[in-house]
Amino acid sequence: MRKGANVYHRSDGRWEAHLLVGYSSNGIPHYKSFYGHSYKEAYNKKMNYKIDDEPTFLKKQEIISLTFLEVSDLWLTDNQPYWKPSTYAKYQNVLDSYILPAWRNKLISSLQQSDYDMLREYLEEFLSQSTLDTITTVVRGICKYAVSKHFLCSISFVFPKSTRKKILFTEVDLTYEEMLSDQYDDAIRIFSKEEMVQITEYLVCHSSPSHIGILIALYEGMRIGELCALRWKDLDFVRKTIYILRTYHRISQPETVAGKPKTVLRFDLPKNRRTRLIPMQPQLAEYLWEMSQSYSPDDYILSGNRQPMEPRSCSNHFKRLLKACNLPDINFHALRHTFASNCVEAGIDIKVLSEILGHSSVKITMDLYVHLSMQYKQQQLSILQIQNNIF
Repeated sequence: MRKGANVYHRSDGRWEAHLLVGYSSNGIPHYKSFYGHSYKEAYNKKMNYKIDDEPTFLKKQEIISLTFLEVSDLWLTDNQPYWKPSTYAKYQNVLDSYILPAWRNKLISSLQQSDYDMLREYLEEFLSQSTLDTITTVVRGICKYAVSKHFLCSISFVFPKSTRKKILFTEVDLTYEEMLSDQYDDAIRIFSKEEMVQITEYLVCHSSPSHIGILIALYEGMRIGELCALRWKDLDFVRKTIYILRTYHRISQPETVAGKPKTVLRFDLPKNRRTRLIPMQPQLAEYLWEMSQSYSPDDYILSGNRQPMEPRSCSNHFKRLLKACNLPDINFHALRHTFASNCVEAGIDIKVLSEILGHSSVKITMDLYVHLSMQYKQQQLSILQIQNNIF
């Protein structure tokens, strides 16, 4: 059966020809249909039609003349309802600080691989790998959006994969000075078993609201924002569970007004917009029950009163703890990494761990949060040697 040039034979016996007549203001293509009793009749109607008779639609050259700034603004606006405020603020900040200064007035259709490579090569000199990954996410997202809105025919960039090193070390594996070298610039620090005992003993002996919170982070793997939003009434001592309902974090304000702060503290749903219920470790539950008798159910655990502690203050308390224990000055998030690694080494099911951590997939748990110690690896390898009995 004859067909072609966007001419089709319909089930009702007629022939139908499609003609692209233009684009709407948001880039959606619009087609006009022509009908005939034969292929030739429908095709001729299409070819004889004057597209200039469609003044309400934009021509393709008008669509692709949008600048990167214009497309990025549309991308932010259309996606804002689906993002957390912190995600929106992060993407807008990356755009304003690193991408738009170079690409603001460039046409979205004129950008080439060399433009992206030059920008990334320049930014690699002073940005962390995490920020570079966010920049790649933003550029990729804007390009995909442009294609979906027909501002672009296809994505012309080849985006590099993250080169972030995932190196585990403890005090036994490397010294702190070695960690600061270029080779271990992005190394992931977790606490050894000995350091965990040292930290726990100090926290219990010097009990305070902030120390109680740090102890929970070490043995429950909570994020710092979730910990700041945690109240005593979120702990169920009958079922020995913790309800993680909110997070408390500082985000950039989208449009800073003169005289107003650039950032603001706010409550929000936890990451991935998922509340969750996690079990308390039995020994920790007993200790927390004793501590809870001194506080009201509406008190925030970290502050000991009804005013939440902001993450920055919690991080400062953690740094003072490390100094008191003569441990390296590392990020609060190391507590979460330590918890995840200890769970895997203890044989906890990875799906269970993923749900406790609040991850959207098991892959994230395995790729980013599981760092097995050398001692554990040696133990596992020794099992293989015993089984094979080759020596």
